[in-house]
Amino acid sequence: QWYEYTGVFGGSLWVLLCNILFFEAIRARRNAARWAAAAGMLLVPAAVSLGIWWSWQQPAEGTAEVSVIQPNVDCYDKFNGRAEWQERNIVDLLTEVPAGAQFILLPETAVPRHYWEPGLTETRFDNEPGPFWQELADTLRSSHPQALLVTGAFTNRYYAAGLQPRTAVGNPYGDGYYDDFNTAVGLDSAGRTQLHHKGKLVIGVENTPTVIFDLMQFLVIDLGGVVGQIGMGQHGTAFAHAGMRMGPAICYEGLYGDFYGDFVRRGAQFMAIISNDGWWGDTPGYKHLFTISRLRAIEHRRAIARSANTGMSGFISARGDIGETLGWKKRGVISAAVPLNSELTFYTRYGDYLGRISEYLTLLCVLYYIAYRVKRKNYLVK
Repeated sequence: QWYEYTGVFGGSLWVLLCNILFFEAIRARRNAARWAAAAGMLLVPAAVSLGIWWSWQQPAEGTAEVSVIQPNVDCYDKFNGRAEWQERNIVDLLTEVPAGAQFILLPETAVPRHYWEPGLTETRFDNEPGPFWQELADTLRSSHPQALLVTGAFTNRYYAAGLQPRTAVGNPYGDGYYDDFNTAVGLDSAGRTQLHHKGKLVIGVENTPTVIFDLMQFLVIDLGGVVGQIGMGQHGTAFAHAGMRMGPAICYEGLYGDFYGDFVRRGAQFMAIISNDGWWGDTPGYKHLFTISRLRAIEHRRAIARSANTGMSGFISARGDIGETLGWKKRGVISAAVPLNSELTFYTRYGDYLGRISEYLTLLCVLYYIAYRVKRKNYLVK
């Protein structure tokens, strides 16, 4: 629970200090003071955590009515055709959403096919959104006029020559460049859209690191976007709807506490995580991702509604407690009143400060070692 002050790096520091103190206690087995210090380092933070868990209260800022959809589409099938079946599956599940829903969540890349920004058109030169986006807007108008639908999709953005970012690739069908984005789309019943581009990309699948290749750029062959495969968002985004703000984190973004906090710093009163969890099959993989989401809830004290393609969808309180869930290979809709919070935790304000301090200390230690090694005055070096 004290991760709201330290983030997960506080846990890393805790483990490190416990190991050091118990190692020193074992070396001096008869030294009671060392055993007491080691025991205190282990037990005191645990007791503090328990105390915070009992005493922390959710601010009284109201709730948002949120429905989470789990389509249960096999990850390895969803990108190999069957687009029409996936669209019908989504529309069918929308009929199960309660009428009073204010937010409806679909998972990462739930909408098949690629669409062009900003209008989500089928081609760059169209003036109207793609037919499926129009169908979704019509469905909201008729059944859930007060709701914001938040769904994952693939979108493309065009750039004129000379204005493209490093991730953009040449357009094989014309002039200019374009980016592919893994996008969270917020769609309301009037057809208005809000977009968030995934900013933390899965290495090797969505993005090949380019920092290493910068110095070897002359050796890199243009493979049509394999190096820096898809476009990268720069920060978290808060979608506004019905006087509330929510953060639409996409899958891997939920693993980075400081980046995740950017959604909260931009006003998110509760968080959504939309994900594709089924890549590892029925293994601990998807359960582990869900557990990490609990840490994010505690760090920033934001309740989470989590929508997975399949795996584990559900609700998590700002204390990290688990609410209703949908497990592996379950298709359906679950709904809950999700509490809102506008307060910023210490960790949200200052991010991974422990990690930054550790980097500086490591650099100083390395410089210290080099300087005294060169001068042969370091008594630690023989």
